[in-house]
Amino acid sequence: MFRTLWNWNKTQENIRSLRGRLGFDDKPYLEFLKLRLYLDSGKVLDLLRNVYLENLEPMIYYLLYMYSKSKEYNETNKLISFKKLYGGSQYYSAFYSRAIGKLNRFFKDKIGLLEKSSYLLGASRLEYGDLSFKLYALPRIPLIFIFWEGSEDISSSSNILFDESASKYYTGEEASVLADLAVLRLIHASSLVNSD
Repeated sequence: MFRTLWNWNKTQENIRSLRGRLGFDDKPYLEFLKLRLYLDSGKVLDLLRNVYLENLEPMIYYLLYMYSKSKEYNETNKLISFKKLYGGSQYYSAFYSRAIGKLNRFFKDKIGLLEKSSYLLGASRLEYGDLSFKLYALPRIPLIFIFWEGSEDISSSSNILFDESASKYYTGEEASVLADLAVLRLIHASSLVNSD
């Protein structure tokens, strides 16, 4: 879907408007989630692994294009569930499978790996569940990841919450894609932790 609808030619003007705005530095590139998007070419570099991520470009263009249409809002430090976002109830199954389900499957019984991966992306530790952290998926949109370890009787589980201000930037549809990208980046980061 993203590849056919979202390309650099269609989105570059809006994405370039983010330079020095909505939390991005005034530089010839945008950085978030240890990704660098070059504003001259639209190429996306993974700063963790020093590889270009052409396959993720359409997803990233979509997210940045939609983000560029926003004004700037302050964080409220009030957490909300995905379902509280506009359209969140309709998109919850997509959000669950794209983000929470993927997180649970990949990091099942690997809470230490998840913690180390989050730090590589610049996350800060919180005090919920067995592991929780705040990760800025975009400069003004933090995601709060909460992970509970399983036991013999109970499977491990997780949740992703949003600052209430996220509803000013994104609908449920867009937020599900952003959460998906953040989880993908945690998985990418884990490959570096494993190689230590």
